[in-house]
Amino acid sequence: MAPDFRRWIIEAYGEIYGRPHLDKKEQALIVILSLVTQGAHTQLATHIKHGMNAGLTKEQVAEYIIQSMSPLQQFSPCSASFNHFKRDY
Repeated sequence: MAPDFRRWIIEAYGEIYGRPHLDKKEQALIVILSLVTQGAHTQLATHIKHGMNAGLTKEQVAEYIIQSMSPLQQFSPCSASFNHFKRDY
């Protein structure tokens, strides 16, 4: 991997998460829902922990995952994400 790749990622996160328009719970929620709809379960646990540290409850995370299963989204990634969430929390 390119030696600067990790630094670029960290800098990008710092710029994005440093923006003042959303609080930490809202930022975490957006990332969690994005990962759910992508089926990115490896990253999901880390961001759920971040969201819970920012004040999201287990019930809220579960409800957000359930609500993300709208007809416009794919049911499979959402269902699998909910199963990972139930297993870990």
